[in-house]
Amino acid sequence: MLTTILATAALAAVPAGARQTASENDCTFYALPANSNGVEAIHVECEWPEVTVVTLDNLLHKWANHQNYFSAVGRAQVLETKGDVSRVHQRHVAAGISDREITLDMWRETVDKGYRYAWKGSANQHTKWEEGNVSCPVDEGAWTVVALPRGGVKVNYDLLYDPGGWVPGFVVRSFQTGGIVTMLAELRAQTTAR
Repeated sequence: MLTTILATAALAAVPAGARQTASENDCTFYALPANSNGVEAIHVECEWPEVTVVTLDNLLHKWANHQNYFSAVGRAQVLETKGDVSRVHQRHVAAGISDREITLDMWRETVDKGYRYAWKGSANQHTKWEEGNVSCPVDEGAWTVVALPRGGVKVNYDLLYDPGGWVPGFVVRSFQTGGIVTMLAELRAQTTAR
């Protein structure tokens, strides 16, 4: 699983077989080779000199607030929290396709000089909110944020996402490039909006 690999290599080198897709906003974006189900993972590495671990922790650890600053998250609702794991139901929006829904297990882990915010599909899925939405079969990944010795932070973002249903190839490619670029830009913009 992607989360197992990420847990053992919090800020290691770019994964083997990665193909660079973009470089923008002090971030480099990569697509990884497709898994056995044909789903490509995404890997992003950023260095933001003006941002702190504390600022990002205040944003990323508040699971229900993700809808306030990520345009792809139409709704986020914490259903329950047990120990360090929160069950969060999300509705994902993208132009040209039906909204997707999934209930995620989300948690924060301490890593050297920072945190890792991880998620994966929950074994206990919530019922849909609205008719016509599609159940998302795979959504797992992590944000890893660590302080840099010279100041600022290094941010890694990893995602394995299968939207389910039928999605035109151009929509998938658009999300894997422009959609991910937008997410990182939205997060960085929130750090200065506080």
